[in-house]
Amino acid sequence: MVGMYSSLRPKRRYVYAVVFGKEKTNKLSKMLLKFFLSFFGEMGMSDLYFHVVKISNEYIIFSVKREHIKKALGALALFHYNDSRFIAIAVSGSLKKLKNKINKIMSLKTNENGIF
Repeated sequence: MVGMYSSLRPKRRYVYAVVFGKEKTNKLSKMLLKFFLSFFGEMGMSDLYFHVVKISNEYIIFSVKREHIKKALGALALFHYNDSRFIAIAVSGSLKKLKNKINKIMSLKTNENGIF
């Protein structure tokens, strides 16, 4: 088996989304997957390259193909379950850059001026 050239490899974007509501993230992530599947269909989901990277009680990190990031963010904005929803906070091309963005946002959140 021959490996794929790096130029042919699908480029991904990582999305950090925070949970607003009372539901637990594990149940919400399953419902999000079902919603994406019903919204995009089988072919659309395979085209998105949707993959959950990390789940916590307060947030979810998932990746999608670079060309379809706007579609994924639009579908994420439409998703809700029992008055709970995900709000996308940051998008980045690598997990390291995403971590830096989140740390910067959290430092602004704890700032005295209270931007958030």
